[in-house]
Amino acid sequence: MFGDNCAPCHGSGAAGAKGYPNLNDDDWLWGGSLDQIKQTIEFGARSGHSRRMKARCSLLASKAS
Repeated sequence: MFGDNCAPCHGSGAAGAKGYPNLNDDDWLWGGSLDQIKQTIEFGARSGHSRRMKARCSLLASKAS
């Protein structure tokens, strides 16, 4: 799941890249609790950047079944 959906922007090791945050540290831009991370994945990151994270509702729904 991560390799197909997150790694293209955040890198295979989740260390981030220019314009994409590191997912390995404790500096979570949209909240680091499990509920906040789930909300970010479902609804996307809301920022003024041109490279905003798209919503992935269907991704979580397919993994829940």
